[in-house]
Amino acid sequence: MINARKLRDLVEPIAATVYFAQESKDAYEKLGLAFIPGYFCSRSACLGKLPGEVVAAIFGSFNPDIVVAAINTGWSATEPSILLEARLQSATAAIKRIMSSQSVILQDNALEQAATILKNATDTISADGRPLFAALRSLPWPEDPVSALFRGCDLVRERRGESHISAWVSSGQEAVEILILTELWYGVPSGSFSYTRGWSQTDIQDASARLTEKGLLSEDGSLTDLGRQVRDSIEDATDRAEQLLIDAIGDQDGALVAVLEQVTQAITESGEAGMYKQTLQRPTATS
Repeated sequence: MINARKLRDLVEPIAATVYFAQESKDAYEKLGLAFIPGYFCSRSACLGKLPGEVVAAIFGSFNPDIVVAAINTGWSATEPSILLEARLQSATAAIKRIMSSQSVILQDNALEQAATILKNATDTISADGRPLFAALRSLPWPEDPVSALFRGCDLVRERRGESHISAWVSSGQEAVEILILTELWYGVPSGSFSYTRGWSQTDIQDASARLTEKGLLSEDGSLTDLGRQVRDSIEDATDRAEQLLIDAIGDQDGALVAVLEQVTQAITESGEAGMYKQTLQRPTATS
């Protein structure tokens, strides 16, 4: 059976296509939105017009200052219902284009079956403590098979994201601290993710100093054994929280994985999927 970490890796490029595709950028531009307001407002639109401070808390890892500014700008230009439709349609168009350009050939009804597996699984599990997942699940299920697959992957992505936030908050880390730990855990330079979340060099330096005081970073900025253990434990806790989803998928995982692998490979190989152009060396589960 597929495990929670492998499922995350398979759905992430599909769900995240909407954040990098030219179709999305063009759609948001028509609504008067630049990339950053388009990102924050489109992703949070299922929750309605929440204040930026609340969106920052729900998303977890971003500097609240950039979130508040983006939300204020975005909702002065458009409405959630309009943006939700633009988001779904642009993601669908992008995935279809990439699948076509990469010559993805699926068995008859395989796409529909995979989307249905995700729908049934995400419909039946708890949304406790997961407002973004719950709000996304409340939306009407798309009829188009590609749209439905995107929605299913989006649900899986957001649910795991909220489980992950719960795990790192309970471990005593702050947003910029978990970003630094994650960068080093992945084996990429410090700041690789943090800068894209709106944190300054000073923020990163201060957070690194706090992590050093906690014994999670060494003086040279590398992970200590304790730091790696803490970051491993956060991911393991996230995996455990997502076991409900894995159990809900059950023995249908083979049919689901067959589709996800092909679509994800096409998106990755297309060269236009943001950080998913290359495969990060994601650590394997420790339990």
